[in-house]
Amino acid sequence: MKGLLHLLCGVLLLLAVGGVGVNRLLAQPPDPAAPTAARDPLAGLTTLDVVPAEVELTSSRGTRQVLVRGTYRDGSTRDLTLFATWQPQDPAIAEVTRGRVTAQGEGDTLVVVQVGDLAREIPVRVRGFAQPDPVGFRTEVLPVLTRHGCNAGSCHGAPEGKGGFALSMLAYAPDRDEESLRNGGLVRRLEPIDPESSLLLRKPLLALPHVGGKRFRETDPGYALLRDWIAEGARPDPAPVPDCVGIEIEPRGAVLLRTGTGQQLSVLARFREGSTRDV
Repeated sequence: MKGLLHLLCGVLLLLAVGGVGVNRLLAQPPDPAAPTAARDPLAGLTTLDVVPAEVELTSSRGTRQVLVRGTYRDGSTRDLTLFATWQPQDPAIAEVTRGRVTAQGEGDTLVVVQVGDLAREIPVRVRGFAQPDPVGFRTEVLPVLTRHGCNAGSCHGAPEGKGGFALSMLAYAPDRDEESLRNGGLVRRLEPIDPESSLLLRKPLLALPHVGGKRFRETDPGYALLRDWIAEGARPDPAPVPDCVGIEIEPRGAVLLRTGTGQQLSVLARFREGSTRDV
């Protein structure tokens, strides 16, 4: 059960990295063909709420999804995250893309969120920016491989693997996966001195023949994460490995009343020592 919970948290993490997946699952851009009334976010808008009301990021890779909700004269509510404009007062500390706040430097700043004539300010604090924040193998690398199907039963997760490369199905045996990645394939799967030449990256890009087809683009957040892990030396996780004990999703419920509307999601992983992380 604990292994499945770790895997779920990890997969959600990778779905969210770089603003894709979970944080866009139901929050697609409005359909230009939808009726005008369904696409007008300003008509009857009376108040604006943001969740969370403040953001604290604790590393150079810190990120947090912010949700924006509008309330209308008829009492209805609507997700306005993708309609809002986001203006950090100090872009050297934080930047915002589609409501996702990411750390840029140490310090405090404010982000102004605006929809029409309504605006809210969100305090943003960035701490620990200069401290190391290495990519986690179990909580990040393995979820990338899972999300892109690399360790599925039809690919390298098959009992004998594929093409001489075997992974445990859906990362159920992370120690074995780490050994296979770091020491298998004549140690050519990972090239820390020249990460882009690693077989782990070149084959899924189809820069080299790959029976499994194209799995990544160079612009994918998962590709960047794997590249960074390799560049850091493909190091094992420091002990103790974070123990994910649950996830929290906001909002906990939503009603979509019109065609063309959607709902932005925010997902936090909770760890046993009390910390949380946006995934």
